[in-house]
Amino acid sequence: MYLDHARESRNDKLTPGGVGELRGKLLKVDPEAAKQGVHFLGDDGGEVKSPLVIRNKPSNLLFEVPESLAIGDYTLEIRSIVKRTSSIRTGQLGDSLTVE
Repeated sequence: MYLDHARESRNDKLTPGGVGELRGKLLKVDPEAAKQGVHFLGDDGGEVKSPLVIRNKPSNLLFEVPESLAIGDYTLEIRSIVKRTSSIRTGQLGDSLTVE
């Protein structure tokens, strides 16, 4: 589940410059690793990584939504190396998120 704290919306809106929260399993990332983190994949093929992870727990991520996101639809993707593995695993939120 994704929560946009600026609008108090669930699984539908993104607020650039706001704070987003993702709840689930196996979410913890290494924010210093270039390939890991919270990524926003645009319908236009563009990709932007969140500049700041505020809370980094296995079941809960709190992060800054990049201010550079343009109007459009995005897929939220988490990339991390899970314990006892050596390759990056990805997971996507099932719902598309929109910047208006």
